Amino acid sequence: MKKKQPLLSILILSVLPRYESLQKLVGKLQKQILFNDLQEKIEVVLYVDNFEKTVGEKTQIALDSCNGKYACGIGDDDEISDDYCKEIIRAIETSNADHITFNVKVIDNEEDNQTRVECSIKNSLSPSYIWGLPSLTKGKFFGLIRGIKYYTHTLMVTKLEKTKHLAKFPFTNVGSDEKYYKEIYEKKLLETEHKIDKTLYVYHMNHKKSLCHRSTADFNRIVAKNEKLPKKFFISTDRINVLNIYNRK
Repeated sequence: MKKKQPLLSILILSVLPRYESLQKLVGKLQKQILFNDLQEKIEVVLYVDNFEKTVGEKTQIALDSCNGKYACGIGDDDEISDDYCKEIIRAIETSNADHITFNVKVIDNEEDNQTRVECSIKNSLSPSYIWGLPSLTKGKFFGLIRGIKYYTHTLMVTKLEKTKHLAKFPFTNVGSDEKYYKEIYEKKLLETEHKIDKTLYVYHMNHKKSLCHRSTADFNRIVAKNEKLPKKFFISTDRINVLNIYNRK
């Protein structure tokens, strides 16, 4: 019997030094999928290497390999809410929108300030990073304005028939997500949107430790490559559908 197409492919890119945070994230996904009986509706696409490929190339390979009707991405050092899987699947089944959006909590680990960002294709701000920008109208801090704000850090929940093979991630370590979504936005590939009025994602930003931030990425990748790696790389994925693109043992 032909296997049923999953509704959602969840892409996770990682590197060997991030073993512990990856293990924690996959364990949380596994718990949610099993508890809500979503084994046939969700596949996890896991790509792990030791910096052999750029972030953009890994993302594109993972995206080309996934089987879901929709795809999204989670950063290996970020967090998701306890109802992340359930809420997204519910939105897919009830809306059939091109793009599923929700609120994202951004934490600057250096100052531990928190900002909630709505990731939406309907927001037409020019791409830019602005931290701690005072609002002249409200007298408060925006905290973070990031680009057009229709994505988090990797890949928002997007209907693949609208974007697959029509937009590509550039093979770079820095800014590949910005360029990818800029292409989607300019080509107007996503037309309809459904918002989940909840904070489902926590994006951790720490410029000093980031492997992708412009000012520190190259140095941090060199340091990470020389860190002590796990003697045995094993992530438990028991009873959930996982596509391992590459695992260096």
